[in-house]
Amino acid sequence: MGDPTMPLTPLTEDARASAREKAVLARAHRQEIKRALSDRELSVRQVLDMVDSDPALAKMPVGQMLRALPGIGAVRAERIIEELHIAPTRRLGGLGVHQRRKMVEYFNRNSRYLNRARRRTNTLPPESSQS
Repeated sequence: MGDPTMPLTPLTEDARASAREKAVLARAHRQEIKRALSDRELSVRQVLDMVDSDPALAKMPVGQMLRALPGIGAVRAERIIEELHIAPTRRLGGLGVHQRRKMVEYFNRNSRYLNRARRRTNTLPPESSQS
């Protein structure tokens, strides 16, 4: 094992530029996944199934994925994480098999969260009936 007090080797400009480009692509990919969740093009199950083969997605925080879902904001995402006994700082790649299963089951049972946003956009304000 190396000396923990040993300084890191500085990156060359080419290595730094390459790492920066890779980070930009990873953030764009995660943003696209969040948009697809928001637009209901992907389900929670589909995203969790992709995590093992997608290193950029594996680094997305669980709370960030939940907040991308229609009808779920910061408070509700926090409650879901707490109810499922997931650490608040956990990333998708760090979820175990049982945690993933519990999350999928949670959204199968509580589909009202996913339907709430649809109802809001399809509902017109009631008309006042004045005669």
